[in-house]
Amino acid sequence: MDGQTSTPYAIDQSVPNLNRCSAARRVARAVFVATAATEGQENLGIDDKRIYLGVVQPGEKIAVFGDALRRLANQAKFMHSDLGRCWYSRASNLNRMAMDRAGQLEESRVLMEIDKMVSEVVRCTDRGHFAVVQVAPGSSSDVPDEPGGVRAVVLSVAHAHTGRSDSSAAMTEIKDILLQRGNVPRAYRNTLVFLVADSRQVDTLQDAMGIVLAWASIVRDAERLDLRASDVALATTRTAEAGETVQTRLKEAWCHLITPYQESPQSDVQFASSRIPSQDGILSRASKKLVSDEALLPEIGPERLNRELDKTIWADKPHLFLKDLWEYLNRYTYLPATPSSRLSRRLWAESPVRLPTPNGGTLTPGPMPVS
Repeated sequence: MDGQTSTPYAIDQSVPNLNRCSAARRVARAVFVATAATEGQENLGIDDKRIYLGVVQPGEKIAVFGDALRRLANQAKFMHSDLGRCWYSRASNLNRMAMDRAGQLEESRVLMEIDKMVSEVVRCTDRGHFAVVQVAPGSSSDVPDEPGGVRAVVLSVAHAHTGRSDSSAAMTEIKDILLQRGNVPRAYRNTLVFLVADSRQVDTLQDAMGIVLAWASIVRDAERLDLRASDVALATTRTAEAGETVQTRLKEAWCHLITPYQESPQSDVQFASSRIPSQDGILSRASKKLVSDEALLPEIGPERLNRELDKTIWADKPHLFLKDLWEYLNRYTYLPATPSSRLSRRLWAESPVRLPTPNGGTLTPGPMPVS
């Protein structure tokens, strides 16, 4: 409670504004003297007004001691606070216990829980124009190589991205997934887009998840810890509050949308990186951004498609089967990405009359995979 190895002394030393008047130590002494002898009684503690009355001297600011009291309530191992009252007890402070437990968690456990929560959040939100969503694949082998629309790959929190870096953990993982499936070259590269966390947001997200797990463990161990009903209620409330904080930080963290593209069939694959706002769901935001940038075309008319095909596909072909067109659109990152069902409906309705080839041929309806 006091002395150079105490928490109040450490708090004062860490905050110059408090250290000037030994605010944390004075508050701790006042609370200890007023409450130590009342342990076990029904009405515990004293309110902040009485604490200030016992420590504030003329000319000193109450706010300084209020700051000290808040820090003590969170950090001092044996100081407790509830319903505006504070007291010392031989039982551990739940806030301090939660902080200690959070600090003892293994990083791998915290990262795993974050990925699980991301999966839950994604599963419960609108997925926009994405045909398939995959969260935290363990390796490139876990990402199927198949046509069937655009697949959003939400990378694990362990693979975070830094700005426009080409060598971040996220970019290394993205390149591996895009180019290979396991040891086999990937064929359908134009079906993949990637959502990744910002490396600067990951630390605060890990801290928030650690607090969730710590409070949840206190609730789980309530009987063993012999907690009072009010302590259990407090721990339950703090668990819920910490969970809401994690939900908010998840939306803020997964803000990078990375899409592969090629300028031409001969050029190397490049990656467009853009930030998406934190409003709405992760997938909805990403889908809207892709459509806005024309990286994904939910509807593609004959004229627009013809312009794309003029650049790379038509050449000397007299006609093109729809099944081959769909294959091209799924394979080649120099073509636009588009969902299959809408493409097939539109083109079946308007081909071949409105899709002449440069050399007089036509886009010919042919066998089309069911989507």
